[in-house]
Amino acid sequence: FARSALRVADYAAVMHGGRIVATGEPAEIRAHLADVYLGGAA
Repeated sequence: FARSALRVADYAAVMHGGRIVATGEPAEIRAHLADVYLGGAA
């Protein structure tokens, strides 16, 4: 779902554990998705 949303978004935020861990343009967020979903976010 996240990748589909990023295709049409101008700006996005990623939440993990109820906290926003990344914000930015879709290209920036794509780089953070793997870290967040694989446990890289603190």
